[in-house]
Amino acid sequence: MNENLKSVFYPLLLLLALLALWVVAVRNWGVPNYILPSFESVLAALRRGYIEGAFWKDFGYTMSSMLIGYVCGCSVAFVTTMAAAKVTRLPPVSALKPTELVSPIRACTWR
Repeated sequence: MNENLKSVFYPLLLLLALLALWVVAVRNWGVPNYILPSFESVLAALRRGYIEGAFWKDFGYTMSSMLIGYVCGCSVAFVTTMAAAKVTRLPPVSALKPTELVSPIRACTWR
């Protein structure tokens, strides 16, 4: 079998086996719906959420919250770095060797 075909066939075979195990676990083994919902109910929820638009109204709120958190985190990291640079006596970046630019721990301990 061709290597490219194997790289597609085996993952698809594993996916089908896991889906079959999921269906068997829900239908035959009596796994409760709150632990493992049925495959059909998951597909219905995805259709309701993405195609009918139940998820899209929350998407903007989630993205804006994520962007605000990212900006706040970067700002705190920048201010903390500036404060640490003023307090400690680090050499200027131009005085560092190229290997020390990649290894920040070694650069901070260099005197």
